[in-house]
Amino acid sequence: MYLLKIGPVAALVLSGVALFLLALAPLGWRIGLWQYGFGLYWMMPVSRFVAVVAVILSVLTLARNWSQLRLHDLAMLFIALALGAALVYVPGQY
Repeated sequence: MYLLKIGPVAALVLSGVALFLLALAPLGWRIGLWQYGFGLYWMMPVSRFVAVVAVILSVLTLARNWSQLRLHDLAMLFIALALGAALVYVPGQY
C-alpha cells in the first residue's frame, strides 16, 4: 500500500536527481567549483547509481501494483523508467 502512494513520485524524483547530477558534473568544472576528475569519476557514477535505484523502484511499483495505479501514476512511472534507463546508459559510456 505504501509503495502505491509513494512509488511513482519517488521514482520520478530520483530520476530528476540523477539528471541534475549528470548535468552538474561538467558544469561545476566549467565554473571552477571542482576539478574535472571529481565530476567525471565521482558525480557521474553517483548519477548512474541514483538512476538504477529509480529504475528498480519504477519496475517494482509497476510489477506489484499495475492494476491499482491510476493513469497519471502510470505516466509518471513510465517517464521515470525511460529517463532512468537513459541515465543508466549515458554515464556508463564515459
